[in-house]
Amino acid sequence: MLSVVGASIAQGVLCAVFATPLQAQIIPNRSLSPEGSRLTPIGPIETLIEGGATRGKNLFHSFEQFNVEAGEVVLFADPGGIDRIFSKVTGGIPSRIDGEFGVLDLVSGELSDTDLFLLNPSGVILGPNGLSLVLGSLVLTSAEQVQFENGDRFSAASTDLPAPLLNIGLPVGLQMGAAPGVIVQESPNFGGGLQVAPEKTLALLGGDIELSGPAFLNLAQGRLVLGALGAEEVVNLQPDGPSYGFDYRQVETFADIQLLGTFIEDPFAVENLEASFQGKTIVFDGAEFGTIIAGDQPGAGLIFRASEQIVLTGAENSSFVFTDVFPGATGSGGDLFFEAP
Repeated sequence: MLSVVGASIAQGVLCAVFATPLQAQIIPNRSLSPEGSRLTPIGPIETLIEGGATRGKNLFHSFEQFNVEAGEVVLFADPGGIDRIFSKVTGGIPSRIDGEFGVLDLVSGELSDTDLFLLNPSGVILGPNGLSLVLGSLVLTSAEQVQFENGDRFSAASTDLPAPLLNIGLPVGLQMGAAPGVIVQESPNFGGGLQVAPEKTLALLGGDIELSGPAFLNLAQGRLVLGALGAEEVVNLQPDGPSYGFDYRQVETFADIQLLGTFIEDPFAVENLEASFQGKTIVFDGAEFGTIIAGDQPGAGLIFRASEQIVLTGAENSSFVFTDVFPGATGSGGDLFFEAP
């Protein structure tokens, strides 16, 4: 198995120095027994998460704790035929992701384009070394449960698992708990940060959201979604081809989004980026956020909706939001849309 992962590493998927073995701070719980998650070391720094409960094309995992340390690589196993992996964390403490994580196709030995959902009602902290290797859509959320089209729910507040004979199908909603945790992105080191494959979705959905730069995201023709929601609120999930859309029309209370000194620096990484921010107050504090079109296609635009206000400020550096066209490119910048009372 180590040689299979090593082949992916050698092809530029990820790079690591084999040194002192690291131990994952990931603790499966027994709520899915006898279909529990198994941790398999496959190298000095790599851990493979196998097992879990399969329902249709969905794979479910449940953990007491889920943390990825700096210098560590954690890969969920896709045994084949899986479209989505759902992982819930029930231990009552935030997950800290400061290493590399993704999904490994056990059939091909390459990184998989399976979608990954990580639910921790207590919150998610993305450290400066955190790096997403996910080639499908990625949803990091402090929602308490996922709702499915047949009425089943996968809840971090419950040990119940959807009935084994049901074909659960598509997820249709995410529901927050009584006190949704904070989603935090600490200022990443060079080369770190979250990224999403072309036409896929990267969604951060929780209570308050705080992102620190610079260069906190690396996207290529993807969809970026930030949604800050209040207690017990439900956001509807809408599968949209290879990505996902989110419908907030039933949400009554939102939380805050704050960007601190963040910006997207690579014009070739954001072509056709679609970004959607939804919260109570959206604050850009010394933050630069924008898209630069480098090819011949039009930009998809940036959308900011706040139930109270949108603030651009900065004590040392001014904040600005923009769409632009790289010199020599023939495409057009996308629209900017701001909505607040």
